[in-house]
Amino acid sequence: MLRNDYILRMAEQIGTAMAALIVKADHGKGPEALDECRELCRQHVGLDLDFIVRLAPPNLLQLLQQGGQSWSGRAAGLVEILLGHARLAEACLDRQTALPCYVHAYYLLRELTPLVSGSEALTHQAKLDSAAATLTALGLGQLTQSQPLRVTT
Repeated sequence: MLRNDYILRMAEQIGTAMAALIVKADHGKGPEALDECRELCRQHVGLDLDFIVRLAPPNLLQLLQQGGQSWSGRAAGLVEILLGHARLAEACLDRQTALPCYVHAYYLLRELTPLVSGSEALTHQAKLDSAAATLTALGLGQLTQSQPLRVTT
């Protein structure tokens, strides 16, 4: 079973960094914040963000799982990066970049759901519900109706 504290700690650290980038974008430095977001992804997840958003969600999950037991921490961190990057892209009126970020974040959140328990469960469920609502608002609500993309290793 996963250590929930590790997942929470990873997500919190990356979430804090993403919040700082969103503030930077709010102060007129959107392109710089997007570049820093990409670098954050390379540092914490070990993958290029532009490569990630071009993958199909099941392929991304499989790639993360190939990294072994720590895939859940990397996935939780990546969710924060994807959600933050989507918000930054929306602020720059770049829906083409935001959409795949929201889709990937939603699927990763769904895959992490069975692994989250205790006090984290409510926070996780709120993120999942928010991502589903965002996808619905963007006209992609059908994605929230499909079955989980479970890939076993």
